[in-house]
Amino acid sequence: VIVTWKFDIFFYKDGYLRTSSDAYSTDASDNFIHLTNNCLQQFGENYGKHEIGNTLSFQDFQDYLDEKFPEYQVDLQEHVVP
Repeated sequence: VIVTWKFDIFFYKDGYLRTSSDAYSTDASDNFIHLTNNCLQQFGENYGKHEIGNTLSFQDFQDYLDEKFPEYQVDLQEHVVP
């Protein structure tokens, strides 16, 4: 998603998700948990532990949802992507 200074919104439907190197916790002060940009994540000791480059394509994420949560029948393109 890109938002311009005029509040124009651009969304690329074939995007990707950035993921964290470590499990999320509100108690943690570790930036590798709270910030998912690649410039930071690449220096974490768990970088790439769960997926290559801490990045999931929308299709990879859809595959994950289908495998782990089939009972919810979530369709990323239909239910999440504008």
